[in-house]
Amino acid sequence: ISTSMQGVFGRHPNGYYAMVEKIRDWVKGIPLSGTPGKQFKDSPTQGVRVGIVQFAAEAGAIKSPNGVGSEGHVTGDLDELLKDLDYHEKNIVGTDRAFINSALDLTKGMLAAVTRKRILLVITDSELKDAAATSTVSNLRTLLGMQVQTFGLLLRPTAAFDPATSMAREALKSISSTVQDEHFADATVDDLDSILWALCDPHKQFGALIAKSATGSMSSSTPCPMHLKKDACDADLSCRWSDRLLACTDSGCLAHCDEPTCS
Repeated sequence: ISTSMQGVFGRHPNGYYAMVEKIRDWVKGIPLSGTPGKQFKDSPTQGVRVGIVQFAAEAGAIKSPNGVGSEGHVTGDLDELLKDLDYHEKNIVGTDRAFINSALDLTKGMLAAVTRKRILLVITDSELKDAAATSTVSNLRTLLGMQVQTFGLLLRPTAAFDPATSMAREALKSISSTVQDEHFADATVDDLDSILWALCDPHKQFGALIAKSATGSMSSSTPCPMHLKKDACDADLSCRWSDRLLACTDSGCLAHCDEPTCS
């Protein structure tokens, strides 16, 4: 969490605490699976599991430790999630600059045992200083291979657009999934709850992409990340080769396979 995130955000004296409170309200209302963090495999019951990682310092990303809440795992247990959020509220790793790679390291471990759709939502108000680093790109490639959809959300302290945030926008977009403009949004803290709820709404921007992932009529029998060669990737109409990740990603048309924009 950047030090700026701990400043005034609109009507909120501390943007970080306001964000945590929005997330707390969200987890209280979503259909959780009830699966505890220590049960690594997915439950046969339907529902959502959530994992929380806090990042800022270059090597300082943290998750809840042993004996606290989910103990740093994805969990579908509300009591564990609330204890995780209490931990992150009390233990802030704020610095002047924001780095994402150590958080991606923790995320890979969290999502390794998950067999359902894997979603990563990165929330920040600052430029990710290591977005273009080799280690970050390597982690993004690994998450892509795990079929993780990555979304970026830039929080603004005011409703007005600030041109000074353009570098932060571009850095966050660069780690988001294809199509990056569609996997990215910016909003105020007061808008955060509507964006979180929209993750499960197939009629909203992020929810529609999640609902269509690997289920659209264009999706191939081979997931795009499984194409290890550029030629094989380009031959699959559902896929597009990423020169940045040196990996095969979903085509932008995959999310619009039933719309005139891709006809």
